[in-house]
Amino acid sequence: MAWCISFKIYGEEFHPSRVSFQFTKQHDPGVIGTVGRYRGQAVPYGSASYEVPSSVPNADRLRYLVETFEPLLGDIRAAGATEWHIDICRYYNAQCGEAYSLEDLLLIARLQCGFWYSAYSVSKKEEKKLQRELGGF
Repeated sequence: MAWCISFKIYGEEFHPSRVSFQFTKQHDPGVIGTVGRYRGQAVPYGSASYEVPSSVPNADRLRYLVETFEPLLGDIRAAGATEWHIDICRYYNAQCGEAYSLEDLLLIARLQCGFWYSAYSVSKKEEKKLQRELGGF
């Protein structure tokens, strides 16, 4: 199994460039879109995302994410963010079952946000490739 755990932040007036943090991806409002609905047009909102590095052991990724972003929440709000959430994507071949402990849920609650979870069935070959790229066991 392989996981991609990230934190996603949005807002019409959100300027991630005003947050002293190196996001994985970011854009301020007004940037010209390159894909999707706003391709070739000014994007009317700002967004940022941060993907937990695969070097962080899977068992520690949620805590790592919370401990990274909890101290930044004030700066994120001040930069105009109005929504944020944790996003977990899991890639599996044979079985997909996962449980989150009360401690995990309390960690998520510290970020005052939602929690999105998606599971994707992939081939054995794809799963092994994603394990190398994203981490997992």
